[in-house]
Amino acid sequence: MITLLIGLLGLAWFFAWLNRSARTSGLEAREGAPPSTTAAADDQQPMPPADQLRNIYHITFLLRQKLVPDVVPAILHHAGLFQRHASSIKNDHPVSITQRNAPYLCLLTPPINSSARLKHPVRKVVFAIQSCDQGWADDRSASWTWFTAGVVHHCERSEETLIDERVVELALEDQSDSDKFLDAERQIMRNIAASREMRTTIIEWTVDSEDENEREWVASLQNGDRIAVRAWAQFQGWKNKIKSVSVATYTAAVV
Repeated sequence: MITLLIGLLGLAWFFAWLNRSARTSGLEAREGAPPSTTAAADDQQPMPPADQLRNIYHITFLLRQKLVPDVVPAILHHAGLFQRHASSIKNDHPVSITQRNAPYLCLLTPPINSSARLKHPVRKVVFAIQSCDQGWADDRSASWTWFTAGVVHHCERSEETLIDERVVELALEDQSDSDKFLDAERQIMRNIAASREMRTTIIEWTVDSEDENEREWVASLQNGDRIAVRAWAQFQGWKNKIKSVSVATYTAAVV
């Protein structure tokens, strides 16, 4: 019993050490706020991708010296040691979207590219959106400006399937044509109704989420897939004002 207790305490200490290492190295997936809350954006710069991988591989090597190799990926997962891929766009002046020009393609990420040889490597997706609406409304009970995320699936590039990048972008800004390229679109967030204060909202979706739809959406992402963030507005007078949008995907680095 004493041996078991010592072992559990040692394992708890080890997880705490891994989490501290993740935070100080920029590998941890937290963006400075809990899921589905409004907060300031995280200004801390993560380490370069090559350094991320080097650290993860080093920790993996150390773990495999003492543990059964099959349990190592689970330990890395629970410690939050993932490979981070981020893309963002920031407008000098807010872009205003109305129902006449919605949907508006805010951001189309580069293809997901995990170093792990997994068909579904993504463990977490973090959205950070700085936005507001027009600042007034006759009825404040509902917000009619919002953002969605969809998946543009990977297709093998060849003479027959090569599609110009701009063709995809234009299709994603046309509600009737977007189905040609976009799949699994779901709402990220809605602006606070009738508030002209620009807010940064950070939303985190994970494969461990209690929300089944959210969990399945993240788990379905594959290497080569791209995430499209679109802005919407509905009904006369409603405006979706967008200052910045960023998407960070966190993928398993080893198997």
